[in-house]
Amino acid sequence: MSKFFEIIYNILSVIGGLLGFLSGCVLISSVDVWLDPHIGCFSYTVAVPLSAILAPAVVFFLPWFHAWAHDSAVNERIFWIWASFWISIILLLLFPFIAALAEKKTSGK
Repeated sequence: MSKFFEIIYNILSVIGGLLGFLSGCVLISSVDVWLDPHIGCFSYTVAVPLSAILAPAVVFFLPWFHAWAHDSAVNERIFWIWASFWISIILLLLFPFIAALAEKKTSGK
C-alpha cells in the first residue's frame, strides 16, 4: 500500500475506534437502564460484565435495544453513531482491496 492509502487507512481506523467506543458507552448505559428497575443500584456493577456478554448480539441492533431499554423511540444521534460505526467497519474491510485495485491501475499506465 502506498503512503497515501496508509494514511487514509489509519484515519479510518481511528474514526472507527472512536465510534466503537461511543457505541460501547451507549450499550453500557442501555444495559444499566434496563437492569435498574430489576436489581436497583446493583445494576451499576452488573452492567459492564453483562454488556460484554450481550455485545455480540446487540451490536447489530444497538439503536433499537437502546430505545427498548429506555422505553422510547429510536434516538437519531445513537442511530447515526451506530450507522457510522458500521460504515467505517465496512470501509476498513474493503479498503485493502480498493487500494490494491488503485495501485494496479496507476502502475499499469
